[in-house]
Amino acid sequence: ACLVGSEMCIRDRIQSANLSRAVSSHTLVYEISANNTYADREAVIVFKDANGNKKESVSIKQNQKDAILLSNNKVEVPQNGGTFFVDVNSNVEYSIEIPPSCNSWISRANSSVNVHRGLSKTTSAFSVASSDEYDKREGEIYFKYNDISDTLKVYQSGGAILVLTQSSYNTVSYTHLRAHETGRNL
Repeated sequence: ACLVGSEMCIRDRIQSANLSRAVSSHTLVYEISANNTYADREAVIVFKDANGNKKESVSIKQNQKDAILLSNNKVEVPQNGGTFFVDVNSNVEYSIEIPPSCNSWISRANSSVNVHRGLSKTTSAFSVASSDEYDKREGEIYFKYNDISDTLKVYQSGGAILVLTQSSYNTVSYTHLRAHETGRNL
């Protein structure tokens, strides 16, 4: 049997299984490897006689691996709010959920879709309202399809809080600045 599909031979995806003596010599069993790609794939098994003439063929179609992949897993918004964008690469129709705990200050703005074979890229916009709160706010946005989900964390600065997400920052010594201003050693 010759395996043909999508402009290439796919012998690595479909293999003849070992048969026991109890199985008829006219029965062929094939094992199909898992499709770990984000696109459907197809193959054709062609059966030929001893002279190489095509006798029969069997078509096989295998569904893609479902995915929801976010371009970022967090976003930081200043106290005065604003709009931010997140790219979502997906091959499923997913839902976007903003939990009740933060839907009073995070809202969905709009989306645009670029469809491709396999994963499609969607850009979703979200708006964050201005915060009059002293403390920072934290929220989440969920992108879901069946048992697949991804979470975007949203952080908004408060009136007295500076949100730091880097692991290190360069700082200047206050003592050094003060000595420089007065021209004295402190």
